[in-house]
Amino acid sequence: MTHPTPDGPSIDTPTSRLQPVIHNKTPAMLKQTADPDERRGAHLMVWWNGSGAAHILAHDVTTFHDTLLMERAHSPRTLADLTYAGHDNAASLILCQTAARLHAARTIPPPELIPLATWFKALTTRHHETARLNHAAEIARSLLNDSQDVIPLHGDLHHTNILDFGPSGWKAIDPKALSGERYFDYTPFLLNPDLACPTRSHAAALFDQRLQIITHTAHLNPDRLLRWTLAMSALSACWSLHENQSPALALTIAGLAASRLA
Repeated sequence: MTHPTPDGPSIDTPTSRLQPVIHNKTPAMLKQTADPDERRGAHLMVWWNGSGAAHILAHDVTTFHDTLLMERAHSPRTLADLTYAGHDNAASLILCQTAARLHAARTIPPPELIPLATWFKALTTRHHETARLNHAAEIARSLLNDSQDVIPLHGDLHHTNILDFGPSGWKAIDPKALSGERYFDYTPFLLNPDLACPTRSHAAALFDQRLQIITHTAHLNPDRLLRWTLAMSALSACWSLHENQSPALALTIAGLAASRLA
């Protein structure tokens, strides 16, 4: 890999080091990571080849880490900024367009991915203290045992993981590199109805609005998407409890999804 020129201070995250650079007179981002999940995601981004995800300009692999040189976002805007500005419907449509590009069939086999059954173990392989989580675990097991349209998944398509790349459009970053039913990739977006929502009723209205746009645009069955959303929000609650964080938001979304199913 050639040595690009630094173009600003480096950014350290819990799993990676990011360095804005100039490569061939073009803004780019250099990312180095030793985290196994991030490394798996790097290989998936190479496989996507710039369609729906940031384009990888170069990829260097060693025993200890992956180094990616990728195109840099045109601006710091994310889909969250659209929602804050009152354009949530536009954000939902962009999510669907991005997901469609990521999910498109490709002739080359994908890299190693994590099955959703493995991803959901924190929810599905134990008994929980609340009836809501146990009910969600039952739904998750049913969906996993009867998965449809199994494809490579981003796994974390929430508002701040879809960035504005200017002329090349909105694209995703930081995939979890999963394998499973296509519906799952729309659930992280639905787990964020608190954005710009001062009240619970506002959050519920925004949840319903997004659900309608996504199911119509992506040609999804609303009940099945609600079941996947209930399962994913319960899994998120399990992760929060494990990390001694509040599961309130995830449980709120689980309640919204459950009430619409009922």
